[in-house]
Amino acid sequence: MIKRTSRNNLLEHQFYQDIMKKINTIPVILTFALILSLWLNLNARARLDASIAGQSVQTDSIKRYQSTLNGIAMFRDFEARSNGLKIDKKVAVVNLEGVTIPFSEIIDSNIRILKFSESNCSDCTQQNFQRVLDMMDAEMPDNLFLLGEFSNLRKVRIFTQMFELKWPVYYLPSSLDLPIDVIDEPYFFEVDESFTCSNFQIAASESTELVKSYLRALASKNN
Repeated sequence: MIKRTSRNNLLEHQFYQDIMKKINTIPVILTFALILSLWLNLNARARLDASIAGQSVQTDSIKRYQSTLNGIAMFRDFEARSNGLKIDKKVAVVNLEGVTIPFSEIIDSNIRILKFSESNCSDCTQQNFQRVLDMMDAEMPDNLFLLGEFSNLRKVRIFTQMFELKWPVYYLPSSLDLPIDVIDEPYFFEVDESFTCSNFQIAASESTELVKSYLRALASKNN
């Protein structure tokens, strides 16, 4: 009888120990479940954020592309409106020696002109012109002149020395009053002996590849 009671007590003790072990494992399981749930939520949030970021980048890219197209379309409008117009015969330029020359005297045939205007920011002016030079690269058309619309001749001289320009440079004291001058960007164009302007190309950052193609076409005319 005593042995049976002792055995029962032992079984009860073992039973309670098993129960306590199971009870003790419940917080561990709950903690693990909580950690797993948090990890899954964070992982899902990370994927969602990555998806949103990707969509945002794609949207920004589309907006930039659309902005570029709109800019080029606007440039084309001003190029077309200036095409065929004539420069006023009263326009005069100043060479780097300070001599005022009628515009007619620098036109002995069909010439190409890069019209470049000074901006209020000197660093911006330099960066803009360097951008144009980068566009030109090795494509240097014949008969290319630079008309610099600056506040004074001294700045044109400094500008010419800074970029070590070897092609003809003239100071333009006033605007040519062409529709394209409304656009605050450098531009290329051609002028014939009758002062008629044609073949305009605005050299803006949005139209870099167009400018390169334009200059290659001009260079091919030289051959």
